[in-house]
Order: sequence, then C-alpha cells, then structure tokens
Amino acid sequence: MSVEDYTPVTVERELQALANSVAKMIPELDRLDREKARTKRELDRAIARETLVADGATVADRAAQVELATIKERDEKEVAELAAKYAANQLRALETRIDILRSIGVGVRQAYALAGRWEP
Repeated sequence: MSVEDYTPVTVERELQALANSVAKMIPELDRLDREKARTKRELDRAIARETLVADGATVADRAAQVELATIKERDEKEVAELAAKYAANQLRALETRIDILRSIGVGVRQAYALAGRWEP
C-alpha cells in the first residue's frame, strides 16, 4: 500500500494487525528462550561428564576429547541460539514497522484534518 492509499482507518487496522502479530510472537519467543537455556544446561552437563572421563596424556588432549564428545550438544545449543536470535530479529522488524506506520498515521491524520475530512 502506498502512502497515498492510507486513511486514518486503514492505518489503525494495520497497526492492530501488527500488534496482534507481536502478541502471537511472545509465546514463541518464550519457548525459544527456554529451549536455548535447556540446550546450554545440556551442554554444560555433557562437558562436565566428559571432563571427568577424559584420559588424554595432556590437558590439550583431554580438552580435544571433551570437544569431540560434546559436538551434538554444541550443535543443538547453536541451533537454539540461532532460532531465538531469528525470532528476536523478527520481533524487532515488526516493532520497526509499527513505528513507521505510526509516523505515517500522524501525517495521514494531519492531511485529513487540513482537508476537513476527518476530525478525531
């Protein structure tokens, strides 16, 4: 929709739709944050468990064993972090769209008021 197509009513409708989208994202963001925390705990436990059983000759050997033994947990943690980051970026994008639409709404209301076609 171009700026010329907006009316005070269409601006309000779009703002409401965006607000609804934000509200729907909140439970998903919460779920992703909990998943991120869960995978971090699992990685921490795996590192501790593998550190106890590592039997390399040097500290570097034992660290390498731990690294190799916890790849799955590291991958899961990274995926969870990326998913949470993506969702947070999507939320920020929606909030930016809301801010832009609010600015457009101010201009539309002023134009309608100047034209005498709408009064709040």
